[in-house]
Amino acid sequence: MKKKYGLRMTAGAIILILVTSGCATDTPTKGTTGAVIGAAAGALTGQAIGHNTGGTLIGMAVGGMLGYIVGNEMDKYHQAQLN
Repeated sequence: MKKKYGLRMTAGAIILILVTSGCATDTPTKGTTGAVIGAAAGALTGQAIGHNTGGTLIGMAVGGMLGYIVGNEMDKYHQAQLN
């Protein structure tokens, strides 16, 4: 029963992130896209490693931060190339 609950929490968290991030701006930046992809990948990795909700949430937070940082740096680089 706990496995199904953890999977539901993971799926719910990913859906929540995707829905709320879609409303942030009209045109998604690489930072936003990186945060969403990183959070989803981190949540899946955290669930696979920890097999609990805590691991899922930690993975989602770390993945989201790293994804945003990488995407934001890509945005800065792209903007510098245009100027």
